[in-house]
Amino acid sequence: MTIDITEKQFLDLVALGLNDIPVPESLYQEKNWRAIYDIAKKQAMIGVIYDAIKKIPTECRPAGELAIKWYGQAIVINRLNNTLNSKVKEIAGAYRDAGLDVVLLKGQGLAQYYPNPLSRQPGDIDLYFFDSYDKANEIAAGWEGVEFLPDTSYHRAFIYKGIEVENHLVYVDFYSKKNKKAWSEIEEKIPLAGDEHLTLDGFCIKVPQPQMNVIYVFLHSMHHMLQVGIGLRQICDWACLWKSKHKEVDKELFSYCIEKLRIGRPISAMAYIAEEYLGLEKGIIPLDTSAKRTIKDGDMIMRDILDSGNFGHDTKIMKGFQRNRHMKNIKSYFLAFARQLKLLRIYPSEVMAYPREWIRQKIKGEG
Repeated sequence: MTIDITEKQFLDLVALGLNDIPVPESLYQEKNWRAIYDIAKKQAMIGVIYDAIKKIPTECRPAGELAIKWYGQAIVINRLNNTLNSKVKEIAGAYRDAGLDVVLLKGQGLAQYYPNPLSRQPGDIDLYFFDSYDKANEIAAGWEGVEFLPDTSYHRAFIYKGIEVENHLVYVDFYSKKNKKAWSEIEEKIPLAGDEHLTLDGFCIKVPQPQMNVIYVFLHSMHHMLQVGIGLRQICDWACLWKSKHKEVDKELFSYCIEKLRIGRPISAMAYIAEEYLGLEKGIIPLDTSAKRTIKDGDMIMRDILDSGNFGHDTKIMKGFQRNRHMKNIKSYFLAFARQLKLLRIYPSEVMAYPREWIRQKIKGEG
């Protein structure tokens, strides 16, 4: 992949922010800090790179107004994380008091695996309730000020005190019927939750156990990758999870999941990105990332991430997109289908099923 010096420095800063490694040589060179800041903002990596900046010599850091702005944004991210943590406690606590078994997906549950959890750019709150999905939505409807958003086939979202919450009917969604069946078999072997928790000021909430989480986080990223794209933060989440929890992952069971879901090619490409660009030690993810095809796939995905922004926000697909306004989104849908063709060779089972399932969902009005 061809990347310019600014992109190289940006990626080296991300790796430095996530790992205890020597300062990369590129960070001693002259830098366009304004351009690096813009990429970091586009990729939701302001906080992680601020942590990296504190590790490089003072003379190599940004200065003046930009330094103040960067510091200010890092403080904002820190506070947003604290706010979201308090809302997780409040909402999950209310559900628990109502007798529901709740699991926190992604988000703050993954932030705990970062070197500095408060530096991860926070998002919304994703919750899963096993067989109590309808009950969870009924309970939320009774809270003051709750504003529900249009339903989708896999979750119901609402705004609570300025925070978006997604109650998930399913936590993994596939387009391919064969993949759905395979996933059902995997769920029978690997429970979603176990002893793994996120602890917030003494309050504990379940998060996916590592054996499931390393597969789930990847699948969630690929689901968005096929639609409009992902940002670097999603792969950072996966890399930090692996770095923190790799000793708790059974390699044979991990390989079984890969073979069952036919994801060897895309998951190897993502592992390559984690190692090559994010500083993850080789061997932590039990996959061979040295094959030419894997390197080519990984570089293609990395290029797409740099060009598309966080969750594809800088693509033509997302510009002008209006949620659940299907006729006004025709252009975006055609662009999304064209995107599928680029990814066909990497994940054919899902790409080939995508148009059929998408049309079925729109006809049924599932979002």
